[in-house]
Amino acid sequence: MTSTRSVDPLIAAVTAVRDRVGPGLYGVACSGGADSLALAHAMIAVAGAPHVVTITIDHGLSPDSAGVAAKVARWANGQGAAGVIRRVEVGARASLEAAARAARYAALDAIAEELGLEKIKTIG
Repeated sequence: MTSTRSVDPLIAAVTAVRDRVGPGLYGVACSGGADSLALAHAMIAVAGAPHVVTITIDHGLSPDSAGVAAKVARWANGQGAAGVIRRVEVGARASLEAAARAARYAALDAIAEELGLEKIKTIG
């Protein structure tokens, strides 16, 4: 028998968000890393796959960023959820990380508006 104790707090946190926000379509920012995939999986378990959209922002900063984004979308589709990929241009700033973050959050806001999402959950 496999223990779920390690994911119980995540399920509880996602359930609390769902209960606070109410019914609707939920977006989960998903980079393809273990933490964001766990969050997406928990949201699918709590809200139901038809009510979840994974959103992967492709900054184009690594050679296989488009491939990673496509894998996340395929994973989401395999779970019965929708997967959206948005390519962004990262502008010049003193910090590449800050520029990527600004582009990512602007894209997430635009997608939330376009899809009428109730909430987008992110890690960090």
